[in-house]
Amino acid sequence: MALVDLTMVGRKKGGGTSVSESVAIIQKVIDDSGLKNTLYPMSTVVEGDVEEIFDLVNAMRKALIDKGYTRIETSIRIQEDN
Repeated sequence: MALVDLTMVGRKKGGGTSVSESVAIIQKVIDDSGLKNTLYPMSTVVEGDVEEIFDLVNAMRKALIDKGYTRIETSIRIQEDN
Protein backbone atom coordinates (compact mmCIF):
# COMPACT_ATOMS: atom_id res chain seq x y z
CA MET A 1 0.00 0.00 0.00
CA ALA A 2 1.26 3.46 -0.85
CA LEU A 3 0.34 7.07 -0.37
CA VAL A 4 1.36 9.19 -3.33
CA ASP A 5 1.35 12.97 -3.19
CA LEU A 6 1.24 14.23 -6.75
CA THR A 7 0.95 17.42 -8.66
CA MET A 8 0.52 17.60 -12.42
CA VAL A 9 -0.30 20.59 -14.58
CA GLY A 10 -0.41 21.03 -18.33
CA ARG A 11 0.45 24.05 -20.39
CA LYS A 12 -0.37 24.87 -24.00
CA LYS A 13 1.79 27.02 -26.23
CA GLY A 14 0.47 30.56 -26.00
CA GLY A 15 -2.07 29.40 -23.41
CA GLY A 16 -1.28 31.93 -20.70
CA THR A 17 -0.64 31.16 -17.06
CA SER A 18 -3.90 29.54 -15.92
CA VAL A 19 -3.73 25.82 -15.20
CA SER A 20 -7.32 25.37 -13.99
CA GLU A 21 -8.47 23.56 -17.16
CA SER A 22 -5.63 21.04 -16.99
CA VAL A 23 -6.25 20.45 -13.27
CA ALA A 24 -9.94 19.73 -13.99
CA ILE A 25 -8.97 17.20 -16.70
CA ILE A 26 -6.53 15.50 -14.36
CA GLN A 27 -8.97 15.40 -11.44
CA LYS A 28 -11.59 13.70 -13.62
CA VAL A 29 -9.08 10.98 -14.56
CA ILE A 30 -8.24 10.51 -10.88
CA ASP A 31 -11.90 10.35 -9.85
CA ASP A 32 -12.69 7.88 -12.65
CA SER A 33 -9.83 5.60 -11.52
CA GLY A 34 -11.71 4.47 -8.43
CA LEU A 35 -8.60 4.91 -6.29
CA LYS A 36 -9.05 6.64 -2.95
CA ASN A 37 -7.88 10.25 -3.29
CA THR A 38 -7.99 13.59 -1.56
CA LEU A 39 -7.64 16.89 -3.40
CA TYR A 40 -5.71 19.60 -1.56
CA PRO A 41 -5.01 23.18 -2.70
CA MET A 42 -1.51 22.35 -3.98
CA SER A 43 -1.62 18.60 -4.71
CA THR A 44 -3.63 15.39 -4.62
CA VAL A 45 -2.93 12.38 -2.43
CA VAL A 46 -3.79 9.01 -3.97
CA GLU A 47 -3.87 5.78 -1.98
CA GLY A 48 -3.34 2.33 -3.46
CA ASP A 49 -0.91 -0.09 -5.05
CA VAL A 50 2.15 1.64 -6.50
CA GLU A 51 1.73 0.00 -9.90
CA GLU A 52 -1.91 1.13 -10.11
CA ILE A 53 -0.89 4.66 -9.21
CA PHE A 54 1.86 4.71 -11.85
CA ASP A 55 -0.74 3.55 -14.39
CA LEU A 56 -2.95 6.41 -13.20
CA VAL A 57 -0.14 8.94 -13.63
CA ASN A 58 0.35 7.71 -17.19
CA ALA A 59 -3.40 8.00 -17.87
CA MET A 60 -3.29 11.57 -16.54
CA ARG A 61 -0.42 12.42 -18.91
CA LYS A 62 -2.22 10.88 -21.87
CA ALA A 63 -5.42 12.81 -21.09
CA LEU A 64 -3.51 16.09 -21.20
CA ILE A 65 -1.65 15.15 -24.39
CA ASP A 66 -4.97 14.22 -26.03
CA LYS A 67 -6.30 17.69 -25.13
CA GLY A 68 -3.37 19.43 -26.84
CA TYR A 69 -1.13 20.21 -23.88
CA THR A 70 2.48 20.48 -25.02
CA ARG A 71 4.21 20.83 -21.64
CA ILE A 72 3.36 18.68 -18.63
CA GLU A 73 4.93 19.34 -15.23
CA THR A 74 4.73 16.50 -12.69
CA SER A 75 5.90 16.13 -9.10
CA ILE A 76 5.51 12.84 -7.23
CA ARG A 77 6.31 11.86 -3.64
CA ILE A 78 5.77 8.26 -2.55
CA GLN A 79 5.38 6.73 0.89
CA GLU A 80 5.22 2.96 0.59
CA ASP A 81 4.64 0.47 3.40
CA ASN A 82 5.43 -3.18 2.63
